[in-house]
Amino acid sequence: MKHFYSLLFFAATALTTQAAETIYECPLNTQEQADEWTVINSNNDSNDQGVEYTWAFDTYFGVMGCSTVNPDMAADDWLISPAIDVEEGMYMLTFEFRGSSSGEKMDVFYGETPTASGMDNLLLDLNSEEGSFITQTKMFSINESGKIHIGFHAKSDAWSYQVAIRNVKLSTSEGKDLQAVEVSTSTSGYNLGTAPVKLTIYNNGVADASNFQVGYQINKNEAVTETVAATVKAGESYEYTFSTQADFSTAGSYTVRAWTAIDGDELTNNDECSTSLQHCSISAVPYSSSFEQDENIADIIYLDLNEDPADDKNGDWG
Repeated sequence: MKHFYSLLFFAATALTTQAAETIYECPLNTQEQADEWTVINSNNDSNDQGVEYTWAFDTYFGVMGCSTVNPDMAADDWLISPAIDVEEGMYMLTFEFRGSSSGEKMDVFYGETPTASGMDNLLLDLNSEEGSFITQTKMFSINESGKIHIGFHAKSDAWSYQVAIRNVKLSTSEGKDLQAVEVSTSTSGYNLGTAPVKLTIYNNGVADASNFQVGYQINKNEAVTETVAATVKAGESYEYTFSTQADFSTAGSYTVRAWTAIDGDELTNNDECSTSLQHCSISAVPYSSSFEQDENIADIIYLDLNEDPADDKNGDWG
């Protein structure tokens, strides 16, 4: 356990950051707050009673929602924030978004005027089948001081249900967010030995990143940490190969955890990824197995040759 706690300490000390300043914040949980926003029903659709399919405060759920239940027409509705004073610099938008099992679609923009045509800077293109609120974040840069508006554009297909948002916040940002996308190394098999470890990194921020730390740990063994000297530009990916190889020479199960660590990283929930493999032992003959839970069946390799992710159509060995 000593190495595990050392890793946690390393992560906590490497991710220090300056406090962000909140520029604008609105829970959107009252009618009074909702009235401060601009609603645009771009396709002018409504039901037989004249009630529009558009953004409105949902008194039942206490959130701002857009009805997408029109059976004949896709949603095309804007919810645009009041004017927000900003200076040139980097910012982070945070909000909670809820879709439905029907599948909901929404774009997020910012622009200088509270109009559909004024929303000319795309931040996010979202799809959701989740019936619960999920926190969404986006870092972006503003090149000139002035006033901006944040726009949420509901665009779900016809005969959906509801798009809903709440807890909108715009804060200053250092623009740093490195994502550990995937760690790759040896695959399960027999007679394994040492193997290289590769970590795919994505710069999800708006500031370039260089001279940051990466690491990996196999099971509860001592962690390996190294420094990436290369510059990973904002919006680009980079594959780093550790100079220290992994040792899988002993038969057994292995979990490889890998991470990124850069000072000022503001979104730490995407800093880690993992993969697992098995160094299978060669059984003696005669061999038999009843596949009971108390038997050691970890060395049996299961292959899903059609690579269907859900396995809900043709079944899966297990």
